[in-house]
Amino acid sequence: MIENVLNATCAEVNELLKETPLSFMNESVFRFLFVKNLLRLCKECNAQIEWRRFDLLIKNSGEVIIIEFKFYSLSKSHDLDGKRQWSKGGPSSKNFREFQQCLEKLSITP
Repeated sequence: MIENVLNATCAEVNELLKETPLSFMNESVFRFLFVKNLLRLCKECNAQIEWRRFDLLIKNSGEVIIIEFKFYSLSKSHDLDGKRQWSKGGPSSKNFREFQQCLEKLSITP
């Protein structure tokens, strides 16, 4: 189910990118699209955002799924004349460590 929702969300994002640059996308927009597709594809699912410290809680037929989205992009800040001032975005060192810990938890060693 989650894989289908993610595939539908990524397909929708790809369509949106034909008209809107990626620099306008952020984690909240992606989460909104993900939840929209979740509720469309899984009518019996219940979702709650910002559950405790996590981005998304999904309940489905007694199953509980917790999702933490990490969306890193390098966007640029501009002054009123359109001149680039500084780059913003990307993971903080704490977020990057947490991301690495998540990957380690997911890795399976034989």
